[in-house]
Amino acid sequence: MEMDAVLQAGDAKDWAYKGEGAANLILSYTGSSPSMLGKVLRVKKILKDKSQPAPNCMVFSSHEQLLWGHIPELVESVKQDCLNQAYAVHVMSQHLGANHVDGGVCIGVSRDFLELVEKNVLNSRPTWRVNASSVDSTANVALLIADHSLFSGNAKDSSCIAVEIKFLVAWEVVRAVFIPDERDKCLEDLSKVSGLELSDFIELLSEAIFKSGVLRKLLATQKLDDHDIEGAIHLYYNIISQPCLVCKNTTDAELLRKYALLHSLSLDKSLKIVRDFLISATAKDCSLMISFRPRESVIAESEYDSVFLESVERIYDYKAYFIDLDVKPLDKMEHYFKLDQKIVNFYTGNGEVGKSAKGSGTVTKH
Repeated sequence: MEMDAVLQAGDAKDWAYKGEGAANLILSYTGSSPSMLGKVLRVKKILKDKSQPAPNCMVFSSHEQLLWGHIPELVESVKQDCLNQAYAVHVMSQHLGANHVDGGVCIGVSRDFLELVEKNVLNSRPTWRVNASSVDSTANVALLIADHSLFSGNAKDSSCIAVEIKFLVAWEVVRAVFIPDERDKCLEDLSKVSGLELSDFIELLSEAIFKSGVLRKLLATQKLDDHDIEGAIHLYYNIISQPCLVCKNTTDAELLRKYALLHSLSLDKSLKIVRDFLISATAKDCSLMISFRPRESVIAESEYDSVFLESVERIYDYKAYFIDLDVKPLDKMEHYFKLDQKIVNFYTGNGEVGKSAKGSGTVTKH
């Protein structure tokens, strides 16, 4: 599908609600066009509360030009309003593996299409999502990607089961002091759908994750954040050429000496550290979609990777893709630092300072 293709009002009837996150509405294709079968459309949303920051960054500031200007495809994609697609392809796939990242393609959308789609799916959306956000009807493009919860492209394919793994961030772990844990119930429901015992399904999921190597790639990308926000925030101020507000509010002489070393780093070094921090932030905020289907014949060839589940003596094809690989705005660095301080203060107030507050590299404060 090319950029010059534009979805119009008449196409809206062929798209149904599939889900949504903070920044995007996900629609699945229900029509009959061969080129669209098995696809989902990622449509941008806007927050109704104007006091809240926009979830997406689709315009590069002059400082972001410094950060990403060495990747021409990113700079060009901003003009086409396809930054996140280019970022997934030209940045995140280099770290997470091109075979596990589907950048999709940008497709034009008309205002009439967006307004009609929003009206059609209104009753399918959770009330709290409707109250918080709406479709951005001023957008000119949407992202068309493969539906990685399917194999055949047929939504009625009952042989396929998909799992989306969302990696908990530290603030969500804190909230889990207060909310019931639903994870076991989800696994039980999945085992019912798959027809496998819970232990067998967990083994299948574990084998696929291990064989694919996706968590190893994910962890390595998360660990690009080797200065953490407490260090990277100083380099952020180096880049924007502003007085460091953290140093301004610090009276500890030893800390100030440590921070002075960070502020003495070159611009190139500062850019690399902050760039790696933002790439790491994307890796800590993404999801992993893994889909399975039992192979019909032991001797059958398949384009997909597979695992042999010994307990049921059956081969399962699988595919694993990272999703939600959006670029993080540079000016969100200050938000990350403030959130980090809230988390540290939370743990301090509960007498749990130290390892729990800082995490092990796979947990972050985004």
